Amino acid sequence: MGLLEDWLSFTDRLLATGVSVISTGVVDLAEESRADPKVLCLLLLTRTMSHVKAVRALAKVGRTLEARILARNCFENSFYVARLAKDGNKFVMEMLEDEKKRRVARGQLLFEHQLVMEDETESKFRQWMKDHKGWAKGETLSPKGIVRKTSIEKSYVFYSELSVDAHPSTDTLSRYLLPADEQGRPGIDLEPPLNPEELVDTLNLNACAVLGVLFGVNEVMEAEASHLLTDLANEYQELERRGRERTDKREGGERGVQ
Repeated sequence: MGLLEDWLSFTDRLLATGVSVISTGVVDLAEESRADPKVLCLLLLTRTMSHVKAVRALAKVGRTLEARILARNCFENSFYVARLAKDGNKFVMEMLEDEKKRRVARGQLLFEHQLVMEDETESKFRQWMKDHKGWAKGETLSPKGIVRKTSIEKSYVFYSELSVDAHPSTDTLSRYLLPADEQGRPGIDLEPPLNPEELVDTLNLNACAVLGVLFGVNEVMEAEASHLLTDLANEYQELERRGRERTDKREGGERGVQ
């Protein structure tokens, strides 16, 4: 089995372990508030598992760019989990303040663009904005700020790298540009060729993010999956080692050819 297939199999085991964390965690959805750190971690894990299923499906059909965008989302989920594990209810309050400010900002945007509303709707909306104008004073959250001073702070580097693919920069868009032909005319590639190395890198980064989510949620929810997570972490390191060896061998061969 090749390295790409091994990373896909590892992705399957990440999902299975996520189920174990959920099923052994201590959280009562009937009793606890949706703003409880345990509940939020459970929901973040569920969201992450949904992303991972999509990453796996995209990887199998060679949609690397789209898989990288979702892997970035998994890192963002891991930042939230890390802060909930570190600061608990304090960070929950920061999340709520962020949501309040963004809701007011979205409302203000409607007025700035002068969207047409029914008179009654506009009247109620203006009253709501007036009643909640204090929400605009809250602080907004950013991925970099969220993960700062947590145990996974350095993983922001990977998030930043994946962010390049999440936005339509000239560099990202260039993957769809074909080299110039004999007449010097470049073309557009609707189906860019698969780069197996980039796909392996994507699954590697995705796994790194998901492990961060799993370890954090396992801690907050007091789940009983620590032994499974330790095995996964060891397997992850072994896959990374194999990847580095293959890269070193390929680069050594290229230097030999030169």
